[in-house]
Amino acid sequence: MDLRAKATTASDAAMSASDVENGEIQLINCLKKFLFETTKTSRKEAFCWVYDSMGARTDEQDVRGKFTQRLLRELVPSDEGFSKALLLYFCEYGSANVFVELISPAEWRKFFLCEDKTSSARKLKSFFGNFRIDGEHLKGAKALQQYALRRRNELWHHLRWQKNSQSPVVCATKPGTFCELDVEKTLHGPFGEDKNGFWSSDDFVKCLRESAKETIVIDCAYFVNLLFARLRFSGNNSDVVKLRRDLYNFLMQQRHVYNCQRLLPVIRKENDVLKLANVLFHSDWDNVEDLCLAIALTFRARVFANALSEDIVTKLLSHDIAEINAPTKLAKLCQYFVVRMKLTRDVLDVEEVMTASGIQFDRFDEEKRERRKKRRKGRREDERENEKYHWRLDGDSMAISLKSDLVDRILERFIL
Repeated sequence: MDLRAKATTASDAAMSASDVENGEIQLINCLKKFLFETTKTSRKEAFCWVYDSMGARTDEQDVRGKFTQRLLRELVPSDEGFSKALLLYFCEYGSANVFVELISPAEWRKFFLCEDKTSSARKLKSFFGNFRIDGEHLKGAKALQQYALRRRNELWHHLRWQKNSQSPVVCATKPGTFCELDVEKTLHGPFGEDKNGFWSSDDFVKCLRESAKETIVIDCAYFVNLLFARLRFSGNNSDVVKLRRDLYNFLMQQRHVYNCQRLLPVIRKENDVLKLANVLFHSDWDNVEDLCLAIALTFRARVFANALSEDIVTKLLSHDIAEINAPTKLAKLCQYFVVRMKLTRDVLDVEEVMTASGIQFDRFDEEKRERRKKRRKGRREDERENEKYHWRLDGDSMAISLKSDLVDRILERFIL
């Protein structure tokens, strides 16, 4: 049997799915039913195969760029679940410097001085409560020390102390004295008001850049909701344009497979997955069930074949195929899948198919040398049918020892 598909003529191109022979239609419907309806989770598992296959398509950078642009244009912010999942991903793994630039001083102030007193105390302690007795203060504590000393004439009287008030001279000569500062009362008081400039100061921003990732994860939900609201209600102003550009750059910097694993499963509409898959696969599938079946018949063919019930296997093996000549792409994939089943079940001879399909191959016995050693030692030789052959295709230096691998290598030449 020749695996090279029959050339499509102009009349073939005009044929629709209804022109497929009844046998192919029944075969497609049978496989679809098994794929989607075997168990309650079958449809979800079928889409997981689609996501995995999409994640494996990373060879063309320009295609990945188009895919990412389509992802952002179609789904952000219309799909709220997806948008928030993307923003959470961005918060967790995005550049700290980029993130600090996105958040305004007023928004940082609101983050630390939120209405929930318990939450505010926790955030302030995490970032600003890092005074050290040796004076080597860290994170926000360092920013408070530097800003308070630099603007001591205007703001020192706004500092709140746990016990006795301290003078700028003492704090400058003995930096460890700042350990007595009451951070919560200081920042919730006049010192922390917008007009006094602490939240927009270089001291605060510099310290924030050094530990922004640790600070963001304290309350990712705040930043996710903040940025989502910006995307949803701010139109196309400069802030939104910058945020979209930063999201695009972030996704392009991450591994494509991680992006797909993290984001594709949360897309709300199946049709959106279909559009994105068509971009990656250079395909034009009209509905998601055809897409899922195509993935099952190609990228997950071996797993799908092993999962089939014996009744369906029997039906596939009894399906007569003389040549690959179906008028639609999905029907052709079904024909190739039937050939796969027949090759792996020895209904068709794999070497005869390779010869008819124009595939050059060499077969050799890797165990011949070992058998000769056994003869010399007078050991009994194994039965002939237990010999193990290897194949090389088209002069390839790598040998194929498993028949299932050989079938994969043969069919991927004509399908993928």
